[in-house]
Amino acid sequence: MRFYWLLIWMIPVEIFFIVSLFDWRTFTKTLAVHWWAKPSFSLIRNFTCERESCEDFLDGISTAETKCKVPVFQNPAEMELELNIWCLERYKSNNCYDILENAQNSFLNIANIFFGVNIGIGVFLLILLYLTMRSLTEVISKPIVQRSQAANIPAWLSVPIVGSVYMHFLLQPQNSVSVEYSRWIAILYLVSAGTFSIAALLSWHIAATSVMNRADKKRKQISVILFIFAMELTIVVLVSIFVTSVVMLVSFTQKSISDKEWYGSACKLDRNLNNCATCTDPNNQECPQWSKKQVLGILYSTLKQSAIMASIFLMYSFHGVGYGIVLRDHVATYQIDYV
Repeated sequence: MRFYWLLIWMIPVEIFFIVSLFDWRTFTKTLAVHWWAKPSFSLIRNFTCERESCEDFLDGISTAETKCKVPVFQNPAEMELELNIWCLERYKSNNCYDILENAQNSFLNIANIFFGVNIGIGVFLLILLYLTMRSLTEVISKPIVQRSQAANIPAWLSVPIVGSVYMHFLLQPQNSVSVEYSRWIAILYLVSAGTFSIAALLSWHIAATSVMNRADKKRKQISVILFIFAMELTIVVLVSIFVTSVVMLVSFTQKSISDKEWYGSACKLDRNLNNCATCTDPNNQECPQWSKKQVLGILYSTLKQSAIMASIFLMYSFHGVGYGIVLRDHVATYQIDYV
């Protein structure tokens, strides 16, 4: 039964990772622009940047730390012009743009292949996990599975609890690219973490208590009703999160964010990169190195992840309600009168 519940625990996590790969695939282009000159990308530059011919070196000289290591310029719209000026001043050459473009295109092609292969493997593993779970259900038999739920529901609910807390901190305006409106989604995720925690405690109490008399039966019935209510309340909260995330996502596709939100989000993204010098000035926070399109792209990914997480957690909630209803009917049939 432990293996069965491990599969149950893994399937929603696998779904989230597969869907997240699609967002990472779209985020890779932004990643290549803003992290390209950082030490963390040195291995990628060494692999993708072309080598220039040299008489003293048969295999040429690497451009990974010279012409290919291009900083982020203040005006992305005129990057080619600024890059040519930078290249002439530093290396008395005008081929830096071509070297950079070829290297980044190679990186993006490799990344697309990597994400495509991993998405395919993830889908295959998800199908395999589901078929294995169904086979185990048939082998073990449903009554045994249902009896095992009482002991494993508290641990099973730890996934949405941890996930809800993570999304709460991710969507805090001071911690992410998210705008002020997402504060309400963050609060709702914290509420869902609380309701999931209450449901987990109630399920633990239900599994740990025995029914020896009418009073025990009554207390257990109340605990089951409270568990169902907590799960139904969680459904309401998660539906609100899903609808709010989708509405915000649609609204940002129809109208862009303000310049204040743009620069504020860009400075948060640039916090550890230090590409924007003015972000440290509280009176003049501007970060033109991050285009509005790039900031919106990451904001879209954050809101999509929020909607996806809410959908996955809804699966837990509906399953919890179904389990609670079955348990309520089961407790109602307890016979505790003795001759």
